[in-house]
Amino acid sequence: MELRDQLQSTLGDAYRIERELAAGGMARVFVAQETTLGRRVVVKTLSPELAGAVSTERFRREIRLAASLQQANIVPVHSAGEMDGVPYYTMPYVEGESLRSHLTACGALPVREAVGILRDVARALAFAHERGVVHRDIKPENVLLSGSTAVVTDFGIAKALEVSATHPQGATLTQLGTALGTPAYMSPEQATGDPNVDHRADIYALGVLAYELLAGAPPFTGRSLQALVAAHVVERPPDLTSRSPSVPRELAALVMRCLEKDPARRPQSAREVLDTLEGPMTNSASAQPSRELAAGIAVLPFANLSPEAADEYFADGLTDEIITDLAAIRALRVIARGAMMRFKATTKEPVAIARELGVRYVLDGSVRRGGSSLRMTARLIDAADGSTLWTDKLGGAVEDVFAMQEKVSHTIVEALQLKLSPREEQQIRARPMSDLRAYECFLQARQALWTFTPASLHRAERLLEEAQSLIGNEPRLLAGLAGVHLNYADTGQGDTVQHTEAAARYVSELVKASPTSFERYLLEGWLQFRRGEIREAIASLTLARELEPNNPDLLTVLCYTFILAGRDEDALQVANMAICIDPLTPLLRCMPGFCAAVAGRPDEAVAPYREFADLDPSNPAAHFFVVWSLLETGQREECGRVADRLFREFPSTPFGKLGGAVARGLRGDTQAGLALLTPDVRSLSRHSEMFARALAAILTMLGDHEGAIDALTDDVRLGFSHYPFLAHRPTALAPLRSHPRFRALLEVVRQRWERGGASAEDYAREDAGADR
Repeated sequence: MELRDQLQSTLGDAYRIERELAAGGMARVFVAQETTLGRRVVVKTLSPELAGAVSTERFRREIRLAASLQQANIVPVHSAGEMDGVPYYTMPYVEGESLRSHLTACGALPVREAVGILRDVARALAFAHERGVVHRDIKPENVLLSGSTAVVTDFGIAKALEVSATHPQGATLTQLGTALGTPAYMSPEQATGDPNVDHRADIYALGVLAYELLAGAPPFTGRSLQALVAAHVVERPPDLTSRSPSVPRELAALVMRCLEKDPARRPQSAREVLDTLEGPMTNSASAQPSRELAAGIAVLPFANLSPEAADEYFADGLTDEIITDLAAIRALRVIARGAMMRFKATTKEPVAIARELGVRYVLDGSVRRGGSSLRMTARLIDAADGSTLWTDKLGGAVEDVFAMQEKVSHTIVEALQLKLSPREEQQIRARPMSDLRAYECFLQARQALWTFTPASLHRAERLLEEAQSLIGNEPRLLAGLAGVHLNYADTGQGDTVQHTEAAARYVSELVKASPTSFERYLLEGWLQFRRGEIREAIASLTLARELEPNNPDLLTVLCYTFILAGRDEDALQVANMAICIDPLTPLLRCMPGFCAAVAGRPDEAVAPYREFADLDPSNPAAHFFVVWSLLETGQREECGRVADRLFREFPSTPFGKLGGAVARGLRGDTQAGLALLTPDVRSLSRHSEMFARALAAILTMLGDHEGAIDALTDDVRLGFSHYPFLAHRPTALAPLRSHPRFRALLEVVRQRWERGGASAEDYAREDAGADR
């Protein structure tokens, strides 16, 4: 029986399990509805390996102490029980995101925001410590952000596991293969197995957490598990001010005190830490809004108040044009359109949305179009205190929309006291198009493009062609037509080669019409990326980024291009920037995990991939990434479960078949696994280097080494130039590394790596060396 079904049977009618959230080293996690009260809860069950090493009765007895904690910054334990000897417990479901997700999206936090979170965590620790409960596993994954409050979850679980262990006296769960605590946040006394670990271990972990919030990374990173643990025992962390000079000296000193190796040299209580955080030295630091928050804005979709519902495109278009204007300003963090359209017709207050997105300012407004007249309202709000900085009502003829848009954008710039470069000023002043009817066709086409269906793409193409008949080869129309054909190709509609060639023709016309435009560089880079011309793609996309630094489509392609070229740090920086401006798109949220995996840290990819699958459950690719990360990190049992579920739910999709092949391979049924990888599935590696690399790993596991090298040859032909990855990193490819064909292919990649990435002229020369 599946664990979910078994758990539902145990819980009976009291709870109805809705979905599985994630699995970690200790637990499987489910969201359920408590039927009598109609509230959502989280149900956690210990992993089977861990359950076998604990006494259920002692675990339940210890968990009762954790359940007694009732404080605003602590997520309490509701109940505990057992399921065929496997303990489980329930907790409230907290709306919001984990601190880990927030850090992944934004990197180092402004001092004010970091101090607010640390105060909440310190309050939780002080309350628990004063009642004899030690957490022992403080880390960003166990801190949840709900509204403006941070809450700590899983209090007392690590202690309950330790005291309920059934191993011989003096042994530890770590010696049985189960790690308590997380190495990146583990105090020296925990790392050395000191039996007298007390509440000061939490203070050390709080110091690591504070360091990461303020510097963007923990004090020790990029090391093996053993080296990481050793660093906490013997190595002094780099001074926080060397990593983040803007942190006030007194705050940095507090963090470094928390990180002392000797518990006696740390603050002796969480209450002492809290008192310091609430004192004048941090209040003065947090009184001034950080530049990052002050320079962040969200533009809510303008409400359509027109009598005609069909005029919705006009309101959406105005919203997007203002976002586009502001996105060109390098000093301003602008939340992307994709994230903002999720708030269309929302009932949430603008201030709440701004805080949810981590920006200080929010613009909202409405548009009313009636015949030839146009009325618009706009309001700029400071989310720090909810005050309105500016509001206005604008009116005139429909043709005046361009002047209205420019006025709104300029007013925002003035209110935020931003200094524009000449190019940024020109961007705001530029009229989108000379003809209103052509502009309306363009807005309607753009709205159709955002849905990606065959019918909508066809409608977008017709509208763009109509606009083109009115004003000729206007750059944005050419860019739109190129984008239509690239979307046809990317979604498998029609002949991929023909659509790519059509897109290239439009880009050639765009180069003539607007040789230095953002659209030219973006589309040129996109085409170069698709052809595997990685060096050229990076050059084009970098030029595009100079013109529009806040464009998420650009950042996504640039991140992936950096990955192919082996520029790991550049890729991660761009991935985090993309999340900052579009924090709600599931695919973007997993990009840092993908960067980590290719950089040789697959363990850091598991959590982001799980989040991707949770946020986009109908996407088989999202679930396959979880399968791949679990396989690469050696979590074979869990990998098999997820792979089986992927194949059951998406049996006819390529990623579903990959999952089925993995599940069968893990059970030793290699022939059944190979049978799922039919020629049509394998042929996809010719068009997608990511799919090619995944296919190669699975074929290697199933023993088809020749097929795996065929797929890797496709991968390299499509631009993959990351020599260290192929030469050393994925364990899945280890059986290939002595194969003559693999060695020859690796030499091609090594030469490309040393030249700084692939370029168009490389291919004729390299294809002969890497030919099948």
